[in-house]
Amino acid sequence: MVEADDFRLGCGVLADYPTPGGPLTFLRGVVAVSTIFGVMGVIGSSWSPVSWVIALSVPPLVWAAWVDLHTYRLPNVLTFAAAMPPTMFAAAAGIWVSPTITVQIFAGVAVLVVPLGAIHLTSPAAMGLGDVKVCVGIGGCLGIIDPRLGVAALCGASALTAAAGLITRTRVLPFGPGLVAGAVITLLVAAATSMEAQQW
Repeated sequence: MVEADDFRLGCGVLADYPTPGGPLTFLRGVVAVSTIFGVMGVIGSSWSPVSWVIALSVPPLVWAAWVDLHTYRLPNVLTFAAAMPPTMFAAAAGIWVSPTITVQIFAGVAVLVVPLGAIHLTSPAAMGLGDVKVCVGIGGCLGIIDPRLGVAALCGASALTAAAGLITRTRVLPFGPGLVAGAVITLLVAAATSMEAQQW
């Protein structure tokens, strides 16, 4: 169920919420640049079914990251929207193509959800449940290509967030923007190195 306040966070005007000051400027830039290059990469692709899945998931992921920058929350309505394309693709591929594809996609989800979920259960203050939820969409998109890409995306997310903390000397930062940016960068590197998903 999507709560009313959660829906407002995703679809309302961000100006209604207090915006943190300068410490988040670096992460805003990372999200913006990653989005630009992500869109360019998708437009330049062959528009295969995999491209459509990623193209449908990226906008709500970026929107969720932007909301997280301003409110330190990842709205359920956006994490759900990002997770739907790879989930539906996994179900369809499992029925009409091969169950192996479905396993591959959910393996990509597990690569991200399991470690972050473990951190959340151990220390909820250190890792929010929203960060775990957003990994369903991210892991699904990466898993279509190669589940192991989730490891690279997670390392990239940690590095970007740590860099932002060091540059801004801020101890508490949202992790969602780093996750999204890390995933986009990983997808771009995979595309640049001609790593392709199985042809459907």
